[in-house]
Amino acid sequence: MFKSPPTSTSTRLAEGADARGTTLNALPLSEGDLLNLRDIEHGLENLKRVPTAEADIQITPSESADAQAGDSDLVVQYRQAFPLRLAASLDDGGARATGRYQAGATIFYDNWWTLNDLFYISLNRSLGRYGDHGSRGHTVHYSLPLGYWLLSATSTTSLYHQTVAGAFEPVIYTGHAESSELKLSRLVQRGAASKTTVLASYCCAALLISSTGSPWSLSNIACRPGRSVCTTATSSVRQSLTST
Repeated sequence: MFKSPPTSTSTRLAEGADARGTTLNALPLSEGDLLNLRDIEHGLENLKRVPTAEADIQITPSESADAQAGDSDLVVQYRQAFPLRLAASLDDGGARATGRYQAGATIFYDNWWTLNDLFYISLNRSLGRYGDHGSRGHTVHYSLPLGYWLLSATSTTSLYHQTVAGAFEPVIYTGHAESSELKLSRLVQRGAASKTTVLASYCCAALLISSTGSPWSLSNIACRPGRSVCTTATSSVRQSLTST
């Protein structure tokens, strides 16, 4: 139980809540902290960050045997539907040289390690003939909240080839691109209508190119750190916070 006056909290899952619910890394509160509405709102966002999860938080009088006047508990009600999701796409946003029509499929695994985490694999490729031109690729992503922190990693691979007229015979050009990004962000300010996030990232990208009869050549490779500050509008989640 949290012991700091005037109002302190302990956190627990409500009776009958889904066992996949985890408050350990969701709520930016420690024992002894005062109740803070912004902390609770952010914790609720972490609990509901995957689309298959629903959560609400009730503020109740503490049930601890050594509770003092003003001590409170945060009781979390949590439900999650089937954690696997599948999304498909079809568009005409590709380049004519490598395949105009593109199809894609993404498999999501929500709350994989029961840490309010998100994992997905996305596959895409051009439709139609793949002999003289085409493209395909995949993306793997994982993100994990840690209170006011968010850690994420993304890796993307893409491959394309196209045929162009040569002096004596058609020439097939092939490209292979890979990129990886590690990102760490922290919420530093949260108000009723906005929140400010500081972001640091490190990204590496490489591009390999070859043509008919020639070996792969490294066209470009770059690794760079990055940082930014972002302020965004936010809607209130207070409707999911109740006090009894």
